[in-house]
Amino acid sequence: MVQFNYIKNIKTKLQIITINNNQIFKHILVFVLFTRVLFFNTALCQDKYTEAAPMTCGASSNLDDARTIAFIKQFQAVIKHEDKRAVAKLMHYPLRIDRRTSNFKIKSYYIKNEKEFIESYDKLITSKMKKIILQQAPANLFCRTDGGMIGHGTIWFNNYGSIKADVIYIVNDQGE
Repeated sequence: MVQFNYIKNIKTKLQIITINNNQIFKHILVFVLFTRVLFFNTALCQDKYTEAAPMTCGASSNLDDARTIAFIKQFQAVIKHEDKRAVAKLMHYPLRIDRRTSNFKIKSYYIKNEKEFIESYDKLITSKMKKIILQQAPANLFCRTDGGMIGHGTIWFNNYGSIKADVIYIVNDQGE
């Protein structure tokens, strides 16, 4: 009888381990499939920021396609010419700045006005950031109900009567 109970306990423990491993496998599978769908769909919308795709912001957001394309072209022009004042005028204040910390959390702070933006311009608009902005195809944007984005979320913009950028995700040249 002792041997039977011992074998029964081992079988029960093995069954529990099998069930737990199956549950873990299912969770991992769901996570992998979800992330593949999420990133695959984003990649279809913006492959290296330049692949042509139909503009569809108007259907999914409060952004008008023609005005959005005009905003992107204007934004790229002032970035290219490094016109800090003109870039500052295309921002919505308070402007949220997101920065990834060393432990991969996002720390946010706000820039209150154009003057503060111009003073922080060189820290915010790095050469890497300029490259991302200039590579963005104006007609190839990802949009959703709360706005559109440039360069896989580097800059978010929305319609505030006129289209303005409202979030900048810092991209440092050093890769921080």
